[in-house]
Amino acid sequence: MTEQLSSLAYRLFIDTCRSPVTPMHYSKALRYFMEYLNVPLGDYDKLLPPEKDAKVIQMGICNFVTFLREKGLASAFVTLYIAALEK
Repeated sequence: MTEQLSSLAYRLFIDTCRSPVTPMHYSKALRYFMEYLNVPLGDYDKLLPPEKDAKVIQMGICNFVTFLREKGLASAFVTLYIAALEK
């Protein structure tokens, strides 16, 4: 059941994109974020487990942004990745 909810959440995440190119970029950004957090691909429930405090999740995203900037990614890519995570 959890796997079904997880795949449903991902499908809704992708299906709500208006441009046909956006799902590709958002999916890549989400995959990259999951790799950064060492979360297995496809295990979307581990991104927002109920026992995690919102501050912990926020710090994970802030650390990811810092990581992206340290890698020298252009600000447009960082903005795109953050947009994907906000969605």
